[in-house]
Amino acid sequence: MCVSVGSRYIGIAIFRRGELVYSATKTIRANSPLKRIKKVKKIIKELIIFYQPGILVMKKPLPHWLKQSRLLD
Repeated sequence: MCVSVGSRYIGIAIFRRGELVYSATKTIRANSPLKRIKKVKKIIKELIIFYQPGILVMKKPLPHWLKQSRLLD
């Protein structure tokens, strides 16, 4: 499972035995950084539960996300 999180979008690609089985770009609509992070966490968690990937690859967060790292758990 590959995940790229931006300030307004999250890109997701899930592979099974080298074949792409799911891909999407989802819009993250939230008024605060904490709500945005919670939405991203919910999306990723639901996909992990459904697809049960063996590996999770995430792009390095954007600089403004790193400033809010105290919100991440």
